[in-house]
Amino acid sequence: MRRKILLLLSLLLLLSSQLITAQDAAFSQFYANKLYLNPAFAGHQQGLTMTSAYRTQWSYIPGGFTTYSFGADIQEPYLNSTFGVLAYKDQEGEGFLSTTSIGFIYGYIVRLGKKSNIHIALQTNFFQKAIDWSKLTFTDQLHPVLGVVRPTNAIPILETKSYASFDFGMVWRAQGELFGMKTHNNMGFSIHHLNQPNESIQELGSINSNLPRRYTFHAGTMFEVVSFDYAQKRVIYLSPNFKFDYQKNIKIVTYGIYAISNPLYAGVFYQNKNGIIDFQNTNSLILTGGFEGRMNDDLKFTVGYSYDLNTTGLGPRTNGVHEVTVMFNFEKASIFGLPSNGKSGKRWRGRKNRRGRNAMSCYKFEGASSISIY
Repeated sequence: MRRKILLLLSLLLLLSSQLITAQDAAFSQFYANKLYLNPAFAGHQQGLTMTSAYRTQWSYIPGGFTTYSFGADIQEPYLNSTFGVLAYKDQEGEGFLSTTSIGFIYGYIVRLGKKSNIHIALQTNFFQKAIDWSKLTFTDQLHPVLGVVRPTNAIPILETKSYASFDFGMVWRAQGELFGMKTHNNMGFSIHHLNQPNESIQELGSINSNLPRRYTFHAGTMFEVVSFDYAQKRVIYLSPNFKFDYQKNIKIVTYGIYAISNPLYAGVFYQNKNGIIDFQNTNSLILTGGFEGRMNDDLKFTVGYSYDLNTTGLGPRTNGVHEVTVMFNFEKASIFGLPSNGKSGKRWRGRKNRRGRNAMSCYKFEGASSISIY
């Protein structure tokens, strides 16, 4: 009888864990992983952009989190369109639960003027959630003195669950002016998991675990603060940024500032539930930095690193959160060709496209010594 009770408790705990609201992973360097932040960032730079990110959270605690992502996007000005792909994997609890996805993005660019664009995008994602039952311990396996000594009578229900979700995003990007100096601005929002798919790995009767929609709003600007009149002009920029995520009852507010002067940038951000410093919720101080370089005239790269320090809650004993991002931009890559100031593809070289239009010249910030943070 005792054995049956222990087995029942184990199953109830497992089932209840599926009813807890799921939450998407969040990246500290959110502008370095733009496609994950907002699919409308696809094609934000001319040419082909490839980005990868690695994030490890609470590595000193058994059952921490490890997240990987890879994205690629391309701008096609003859079609006023962008295309992208985003792959993602999140591992929880020493690898016993993992979520893998691949998403495909189509975006359209609306040109508001020479120095302003609106990007609109849709994304289709295919997910697979998997659980490794061999790494789980049930109460009927435990001995009060010897520990795990018995096999379990628990019968795994499913090992994997596949489902699809759909995302939407919009971003406004524009150059402005402040006290006679150029500014680089962006503002956008995105909605992830529009269809709220069922991700439950149980599928017992009416037990569902619908993935709630994630709403994201972000905004930032970049403006000149110091200019040196040397032979090669050097400019220092400040870039304050803000991001707000809401998923079911979970809120994350992140805000901070970058200091930028090519090839280097550094930043400090604050993150918590309410956006104000308090001691009832987990607060994080995010320190980030990186550099941008060139391999040749057509290829530039950016490498970034960030460290999240928990100032309340678990504190530094968890080893914090480490995140590394790498980005490559092939500026003259195109399928259908670039505008006349770029490398035209053979199909369109020297003439208009089939609709009789010239290639659209997408907005690009012309600030000296800036870095393509967004």
